[in-house]
Amino acid sequence: CGPLARTYSTWQAKVTTPPKPGVVGIDIFDSPTASAELDSWLAARRQDFAGWASRYPGTWDYSPESIDTLTELTFKLTPTTDEFNDPANADFVEGASWYVGEVLLRSVAARWVHRPHMAARDGAPTVAGYQVQTNDDSDTASPFRLLRLSVSTKEHEARGLHDEWVEYFKGGQS
Repeated sequence: CGPLARTYSTWQAKVTTPPKPGVVGIDIFDSPTASAELDSWLAARRQDFAGWASRYPGTWDYSPESIDTLTELTFKLTPTTDEFNDPANADFVEGASWYVGEVLLRSVAARWVHRPHMAARDGAPTVAGYQVQTNDDSDTASPFRLLRLSVSTKEHEARGLHDEWVEYFKGGQS
């Protein structure tokens, strides 16, 4: 089997395999390429997690209930969106955003993705572009924006999304 035959077989498989249901940008999200910046940020968060957990005590066991604890701590430490966005609180906010993302990852089949345009959209910090996307590409969440929305609404938005994802993706709906 020569190179021409292999190329033909590859292309034939691509044109005869039906696409995923849905339309990219409407029903499903694109899959961003790998990001060295995201990988570096994730490695730094993992490495610093024990230190972060000692600076911000709580029960950090990746349970859904721990999202409630984190949200209450967020209300206490950054009671306004201005304080949440303040670079002086970046240590807490980045660790909290990473933690929410990790709880989501442990609850449904998902992965971290980097969408830099999401951070630039409203002058948000880089961490706003680090998102969690379901492996079937049907949903995405920004832990940073979930926590910031929680601060602005005084509601547990991150826990709400977590519970919705678990119900939908583990309930046989995907």
